[in-house]
Amino acid sequence: MGEGSHGSILNGNYATNRVNSRWKATGQWYADGIAIPGAWGGALRITPALEGAAIFLRVDPHIWVSDGDPGYAGSSYQSSVFGQWQADGVDIPGAVGLRWEMTPAYEGAAISLDYRPIIRIVQGQGYAGSRLRSNLSGQWFADGAAIPGAIGRELIISAALEGAAISQDAEVTIMQSNTIQMWVPERALTAPQKANGGLWLGEDRTTVERNGADYITAWRDKFGVRDMTQPTAANQPRAGTFRGMPAVIWDKSPAYQYLQPSASFAPMWWLVLAEFATGVEIISGTSTGSAIYTQILGNGQAALARVSFQQPDAVQSGTSAIRMNAADTEVSSGIFPMPMGSMSFGVSASASWCIGRGFDANNNRQWVGPILGAIALGVVPDLATRHLIEAYMHWRHGLEERLPANHPYRNAPPRVQ
Repeated sequence: MGEGSHGSILNGNYATNRVNSRWKATGQWYADGIAIPGAWGGALRITPALEGAAIFLRVDPHIWVSDGDPGYAGSSYQSSVFGQWQADGVDIPGAVGLRWEMTPAYEGAAISLDYRPIIRIVQGQGYAGSRLRSNLSGQWFADGAAIPGAIGRELIISAALEGAAISQDAEVTIMQSNTIQMWVPERALTAPQKANGGLWLGEDRTTVERNGADYITAWRDKFGVRDMTQPTAANQPRAGTFRGMPAVIWDKSPAYQYLQPSASFAPMWWLVLAEFATGVEIISGTSTGSAIYTQILGNGQAALARVSFQQPDAVQSGTSAIRMNAADTEVSSGIFPMPMGSMSFGVSASASWCIGRGFDANNNRQWVGPILGAIALGVVPDLATRHLIEAYMHWRHGLEERLPANHPYRNAPPRVQ
């Protein structure tokens, strides 16, 4: 609402031009965000005390039962405005809109509707690239601070906004919306968990162009602890996309491709989101007569190789037990073919853990295929934390269908609130 001059009258019809012009609005009038005592109805006379104030009308919704018995499960509640349904003054999860059908859990509760900005995720899973939409136009906020230039009904989550508490104040009503905040490792994990770890995602990379293609010179750590780098051109994996998502790609090549830290570190647990080759091949022997044990991690020493993928009928010394796609149990052999999914495993030795590197002198024990992301922790996570990390990595990359049916985040990505 705009300001009114002394003695002028503002009415609810004007206010609802921005809300719903089909009906005359009545409600509580506000000045500079504070309710004006006794100012309830469809019109307000501007007094000297109100001159210059930002005046707005908060519309009281009209709700009714259109079908079924009021107060009992199966009855259909309707509202004159779009809002959040509440039971005994508490938001009913997911009950947003003009209509709500009562369930047995809410029988006997006082049902109401809170008319305020309601924001929802309408595209994506709430992470970078997702689209949020509000029923009202207004200013968007991240962690309580206004996002410059973000005014309207929609907001695209940028990488800088990922994991922030996103909310909105409506342009007309100056009311706070609900909050959407996704769980992300860089915000939620502790310093000891990060100290000997790192979080590398496909889009966080520095590249150099050669022969019309981009190659990775550095893979930036979202924890800000250690970047993985490769200054040697012949050993740089390629920057590309997989299913439309940024990825780091290890091609089959005579070169020995890997990314390395600046110094040794001692992670205790890894989760890597990757696919072997095209996801259908089964590895075979090499010209040396031995099997290809494709390794996603290593440091150039046989004793410290990890995740040595093997033929189903062969096992190599030093092979790690692997948890595939957040499964309840780990496996140690027979995991090929392997389409895109997650692998988590523990390690125990301090080393210059390199991504994509093995230890074979003939350069045939490197990783082959795309990697969308990797996370390492300095401690083995407890079950609840492991579930959160698995869910984040899968949902963020559109692979939630790979989570087990009994996974606590199989049907929804993890949120802080």
